[in-house]
Amino acid sequence: MEQFVNIRKATKQDVEKIEKLAQKLLKNQIEINSFFKNVNVTRPINVSKEISKSNVCFFVAEHRKNLIGYAEVRLANKDYLFEAHDYALLVDLFLDKDAYKNLAFYKIAYLLYKSCENWAKLNNRKYLCGNVYGENIRVRRLLKHQNFKEYKINFIKKLC
Repeated sequence: MEQFVNIRKATKQDVEKIEKLAQKLLKNQIEINSFFKNVNVTRPINVSKEISKSNVCFFVAEHRKNLIGYAEVRLANKDYLFEAHDYALLVDLFLDKDAYKNLAFYKIAYLLYKSCENWAKLNNRKYLCGNVYGENIRVRRLLKHQNFKEYKINFIKKLC
């Protein structure tokens, strides 16, 4: 199978496809995270609203003109997530396992990640942060390989 994957900044024409991928991401997160078993998890996904914001950027991965993944990064300021001023947050990084099948996951994920990092640098951010579910081993491995350090560790306990 051809290995060429194009990474580009998303446009408004990509919104519907990104929203479908975001729904798959949510489903995937529910499947791999044991805390979501038998819980109705929802997350508002409004890419059409977010894509036009100047502090948000989406990148897409295309293979043979099909969107197979995306990443979302946003510029942020000091808040409860990160005490430093002016950082960028890697919100999502997702590859549809049904779409990329024989392609190299880490290579494509790295290219999406690197696009987000470069965009953050172009916007004069000193830090790039990312939140990852504890059971999402592949993305955790990718971020550690890119020299991310654990900053805060969140704990969770099921109460009922």
